[in-house]
Amino acid sequence: MVVVSEAAAGNPGKVELALIKTLPVANQLGECPLWHPERQQLYWTDILACKLYRYTPATDEIEVFETPERLASFGFIRNSDQLICGFASGIARFEPDSGAVEWLYRLEDQREVRLNDGRVDSRGRFWVGAMIENDTHTAQPGFPEARLYCCEPDGTVSEHLGDIRISNSLSWSPAGDRLYFADSPRHEIYAFEFDAERGQLAQKTLFARTPTGVHPDGSTVDAEGCLWNAHWGASQVVRYRERGEVAETFPLPASQPTCCAFGGAGFDTLFVTTACCDLDDAQRAREPEAGNLLIYRVRNARGRAEALFAA
Repeated sequence: MVVVSEAAAGNPGKVELALIKTLPVANQLGECPLWHPERQQLYWTDILACKLYRYTPATDEIEVFETPERLASFGFIRNSDQLICGFASGIARFEPDSGAVEWLYRLEDQREVRLNDGRVDSRGRFWVGAMIENDTHTAQPGFPEARLYCCEPDGTVSEHLGDIRISNSLSWSPAGDRLYFADSPRHEIYAFEFDAERGQLAQKTLFARTPTGVHPDGSTVDAEGCLWNAHWGASQVVRYRERGEVAETFPLPASQPTCCAFGGAGFDTLFVTTACCDLDDAQRAREPEAGNLLIYRVRNARGRAEALFAA
């Protein structure tokens, strides 16, 4: 099946997706797909199930690793088998095969707050944002607020931003001078000027807004600088141009896509994680792909390698 956006119809230069495979993993909350270019493997997490997945396309092998607590996001570490991880309660180095954990930072107050989306910047720092877990996703009097954290290669952690409901969409422009960040319940994606040398955020602008009931979830940025965002609740991935205009919209066979990542030898494959949590029996019957990993061949767009944590 080839997925062509309305913008692409009749224009051979526009981006197209062709679904080539789905992995029937039935994740409760699949998230954070990342491609390891040296190992030619895809990693991702099922947050609610406390599981890490590793997929090798060459052999079609799927490996599953238990995690010590909910793993929301992670990055690869240079010259290491460990991952730098945003677990629910803090930041740690984690080695999947042995299960070894080395904690670097723990949230002081974990009531109603856990870490969520995270990514490594061009200078090897790991950024991870928190989320509020109550029904309204708003900070209650006497409870902590969700923040954005930065973990330096030496393990030093600093706090950035505040008044966050659900952190999502952390990603950088190809030049590393712009940080994208979404606060999902607010239906907004922001762009920050970013000082890569100092690891500091500057001017904030509204990049894009999603309709009511559609939440911006995880993102990736392609080689042209376009942001690909998973629209939770809308069964689609949207590709935005650098100024925030919609370039293409791609329908998906699952209403709760969570994140996307480029991979493959030429970074011309798009991997999309999805979730089946919060769906009732009737919805699951209508969405047999909910919770599965979707794999697409991409035409007229390419991704790029993710930065590595410089520990």
